[in-house]
Amino acid sequence: MAEVSLKNLKDNPERLATLIDKVKKGSPFTKVGGKIENDRDNVYLEFLYPEIENALLEKKGLTHQDISGRGKNKIFRNTKKKSELLGLSDLEKTAELGSSKGSGGGAEATAITESMQCFFTAYLFNGSNADFNFSKDYEKELKTFYKSVANNDYVHAYNKASRYEFNALWDKSPKDEEWLQTYMATANMIKLKSTKFNGNVYFHRGSPFMDSIYARKRKCEKHNRDLIKSGTSIGEINEAVASFSDDKWNPGDIWMSTINPNAKYPDLEFLNLKSGNNIIIPQHPLGDFFF
Repeated sequence: MAEVSLKNLKDNPERLATLIDKVKKGSPFTKVGGKIENDRDNVYLEFLYPEIENALLEKKGLTHQDISGRGKNKIFRNTKKKSELLGLSDLEKTAELGSSKGSGGGAEATAITESMQCFFTAYLFNGSNADFNFSKDYEKELKTFYKSVANNDYVHAYNKASRYEFNALWDKSPKDEEWLQTYMATANMIKLKSTKFNGNVYFHRGSPFMDSIYARKRKCEKHNRDLIKSGTSIGEINEAVASFSDDKWNPGDIWMSTINPNAKYPDLEFLNLKSGNNIIIPQHPLGDFFF
């Protein structure tokens, strides 16, 4: 558990700017001890008094002393429950407010940023005629594009069993200048290098589509083990028979494909790894797969 503090905000002005911006826009915060992925831990805030913003910024003669100490540190009001007053220490220090791991730890933070990369890149392939311009704010364009249920279907990004939707993920993800430029630069580079992907392009992170292909890989490994048990020699199998983890077989955390993830892909019905690789690998230059 990590809480927001005045010292953290003072030492990192960009985080203070993020906090003030979230209050003004009505974006959710996470209550201390909560998890960013649980909506029940969300809290929506307003400043108790207009002058509190100046005290946070130490402007117009106000300082942090004016909002510190017993009786002065409850500077927010819960907009959904007006009687509830909160201080900075009641808020979880999530990634955008300074935590390097997010409220759920490193694995959760990785899931959030990789999934947001999927949304940025999917927009570039399916909704934009031009590369991202680093000096432009794309928040409105992205939110407008992903307001459509059909456009959200371009991205199948999951954290364990939970699928991310764009608006919810946007509120959770780090969006300082460095992260936004990383999302944009990565998307631009992927589009530059992936010239043979035409039509609808889908992006995956931990999706059932990916799981189905990994499951086929594991079925092939079991098939080989069963052959060994039945007396077939390793030479006859003509491929490695040792099992290895999914991310060793394919280390890509984000996949892109022109295959509709809701439709069955019949050509992936292979029985051993060698034939499976012969099916999947040639799809790369055709634009069907990229890992």
